[in-house]
Amino acid sequence: LEADIAHLNALLLNGSLDGSHETEDLTEILARLDSADGVAKGIEGRLDGILGTLDNILSSLE
Repeated sequence: LEADIAHLNALLLNGSLDGSHETEDLTEILARLDSADGVAKGIEGRLDGILGTLDNILSSLE
């Protein structure tokens, strides 16, 4: 994930986006953002599961 963020930063700071490779750069940025969104959703799902388990444990202790 950190490598993707660094690559996105490099594209944004050093990318051509001047018309010569604009479409390719933009396509790559969007693909990487989509991938990062998928990773974030997966992590969110796992955290929800962990919180649910902790909730159940706390409820059983009461």
